[in-house]
Amino acid sequence: MNHIRVRRFALAMASFSFGLLILTMLGCNVWRVYGMQTAEEYACEQIVEPIIFPYISLDTNVIIENIGTYEGIFYEDGTNRQVFDVAAVMLYNPTDSVISYISVALNTGEEDYIFEGFMLPPKSRVFIPEKSAKKEIKTPVLFCDIYKIDLQHCADDAVLLEERNWDTLCVTNLSDTTLPHITIYHHHYLPEDGVYIGGRAFETTIWNLQPGIEVEVSPLFYCKGYSKITLVE
Repeated sequence: MNHIRVRRFALAMASFSFGLLILTMLGCNVWRVYGMQTAEEYACEQIVEPIIFPYISLDTNVIIENIGTYEGIFYEDGTNRQVFDVAAVMLYNPTDSVISYISVALNTGEEDYIFEGFMLPPKSRVFIPEKSAKKEIKTPVLFCDIYKIDLQHCADDAVLLEERNWDTLCVTNLSDTTLPHITIYHHHYLPEDGVYIGGRAFETTIWNLQPGIEVEVSPLFYCKGYSKITLVE
């Protein structure tokens, strides 16, 4: 396989005391995208043509642009451990809808790989590691199945979000009614490439926000410039 090293992704987080958000060093995340092997490199008793990327799902209108590997902090299962050479997919949502959930299942004939994404914005590109941190895919992908759920309602436009510090958001209720709960979703983001990193959406919830009132919150693993709000509901 021909590896194309894209670039290093580094996010620094500091620790706070007195009940504030404790952030860990995000480390140096490296992700690579590469082409598939040819059919001649994989033989089986019953010949099945390998899937060629980019792969377009006609049922979901989602595109798997390619497969690759992820290195860095692994957030998908909440363990936040360091991983290397984890299988990953570069996924593109070309639609005008927010994808609230998507599951991509790939099979090589020997191994199954599952990639999950949450709250993916319209026209977005996201690099998603395998959900259980399985190692890179070294043989051709023979089968692919994609399942997704689109968000059925729009984001809440009664809320104003402003970045105050490198890890702090100011949330203002612009309406004339109390908002019982507001959930803010964000992903890690590479602004230079316009790519979201990771399928997991980090959630921050605010309760009973009064009209005209603003509050400051420090979302988990949020870093100005390298995190991006994907939805407010």
